[in-house]
Amino acid sequence: MAVFYKGVGYGRYYCDNDARLNGIEARAPQRRGSGDMMIRHIVDGTEGSPYISLTKSYSVALAYARMGRRLAAEESPAVVYEISVESEQSVRFVDPVLEIARNCAKDPSYQHDGLQNTLMGLVDPAHAHWLQFPIFRPPPGGAPRQGPHVSRPLTAMVRALRDAEVLVVGSIPKECIQQRFIGWDTKWRLDY
Repeated sequence: MAVFYKGVGYGRYYCDNDARLNGIEARAPQRRGSGDMMIRHIVDGTEGSPYISLTKSYSVALAYARMGRRLAAEESPAVVYEISVESEQSVRFVDPVLEIARNCAKDPSYQHDGLQNTLMGLVDPAHAHWLQFPIFRPPPGGAPRQGPHVSRPLTAMVRALRDAEVLVVGSIPKECIQQRFIGWDTKWRLDY
């Protein structure tokens, strides 16, 4: 049995609509998934996506729950779902890192051309300045260029690794939703 978590910020659909009643459905479950669609889902957001993001990390889910449309509070809490999937259940998982890397194997242009700290800018928004840090070119031109080129596949893989992210295709049945935690700030409790 595999256990995953999904953080839902205040004001989001599955915060107001308890997934234990009907499960969780992707925004566009009928769409056909692809490597490009995975990249869009991770980099740009879930609008029009056939995927649902889950994480192996409760801490990551908690961080996402705290990022709602508004700040969660006692009267308007955020939610973290615990999702348990047994192998025989009809949930189709995709590892976005493996899938995107497989698509990039033929073309190594997914790499960046910045400093070693460029990845820190992708991992932690507090270090985003590394994504604008001037990079150098070899002589004779050699003039510094503003910021490195960071490909969308690399951005997606780094963010998926950062978030211990796994994607589900289509939907998650209600039978898989084991627990629902509600809270705000550091005050969280099991929702019965």
